[in-house]
Amino acid sequence: MHGMLVILGLWVPWMVRHWGAPSFGRKRVLGLLIFPAVWLTCTAIAIVGMGPHGHLMGIHCAAGWLGSFSGWWAWGWLLWAGLQGLRILLRAGQARELWQRMTTPAVVQGYSVWLWEESMPWAAQVGLWRSRIVISRGMVDLLSPEHLKAVLAHEAGHGQFRDPMWFQVWEWLMRCAPGFPHGESLWQEMLFQQEVRADRFAQAQTSGLLLAEALVLVQQHLHAMASPVLTRRIADQKSGVCAAVGDRLEERIKAMLRSPDEIQDACRWPYLEPLESMLAALPLAWIPLHIL
Repeated sequence: MHGMLVILGLWVPWMVRHWGAPSFGRKRVLGLLIFPAVWLTCTAIAIVGMGPHGHLMGIHCAAGWLGSFSGWWAWGWLLWAGLQGLRILLRAGQARELWQRMTTPAVVQGYSVWLWEESMPWAAQVGLWRSRIVISRGMVDLLSPEHLKAVLAHEAGHGQFRDPMWFQVWEWLMRCAPGFPHGESLWQEMLFQQEVRADRFAQAQTSGLLLAEALVLVQQHLHAMASPVLTRRIADQKSGVCAAVGDRLEERIKAMLRSPDEIQDACRWPYLEPLESMLAALPLAWIPLHIL
């Protein structure tokens, strides 16, 4: 019976991603993104919790080679997920230490930041629960005080919503369950919605028009500096943090021009979608049915 749970553990999330992402990818992006990893983790916990002995719905738990394999798979999955989480935590800690060495504390437009002596215009939130804004000297020199304040308000929005920490959590869940359909498109959509939500936060603090102008100025400046080396540096620095300038700029600007009610409706996404959360935890319901 445990072998059937493993087969269902792989088949169900594949089908949910395959059929759900094209239809509900934007509205339920987070639930579809994390569903495979949560479902597989709950399946592994259920198999380990029930153990190899006893019966489930009248069938011996570890019957046949597939049943025996399922126990090894469950322990292997939990070990794999734990190692992936530890790897991401260590990387986040190393990144924070690196930024502390590369930057100096400063106050820019009333915001406490880490100032990076780098000519490339760049800004991001760095860290986990207590993240800090990192901004480059190039960004400070490029933008006017009003535009700079709008960019800093955007990054403060990422800090308000703990986006750097959640970024690491969602990346962990993505790395735990690679290979499922539409993973990259859902990941990019989730990052885009995070940026739009931070834009909305900045609009409440300053002006959406100022933020849009600042993003366009930075984008133009980066294009003027474009080179293979710079492109690689931008990609490296955006890894693991929420950058103020990114892709799909035109969509972000259009979102800023919508009415507040439209923006709230378009960008509403709780961290845990109730439907996907309940479905993903369904494998745990097998445990009470287990009889020794």
